[in-house]
Amino acid sequence: MHKLGLTGWEAWSAPFIIDGIAIMGMVMRGDEFSTHTRKIGFRVQLGMGLASLAANVFAAHSLGGIIFGVAVVAVFVLAE
Repeated sequence: MHKLGLTGWEAWSAPFIIDGIAIMGMVMRGDEFSTHTRKIGFRVQLGMGLASLAANVFAAHSLGGIIFGVAVVAVFVLAE
């Protein structure tokens, strides 16, 4: 996020916001919710996963950083 000019709390809070919304999507996919809500939860997760992937790739300074960023998102998706 530093590449976008964000510093301090703005830079470190962005990943928490993206991941926090992704977690809300995971909760919305629970069995206690309706089919429609679970579909919305899946879309929220998908959108935040793409946002996280884009942010990690954009923030990288090298090919190794890009690979690491993609791996972090892949591990998060697999952990679900």
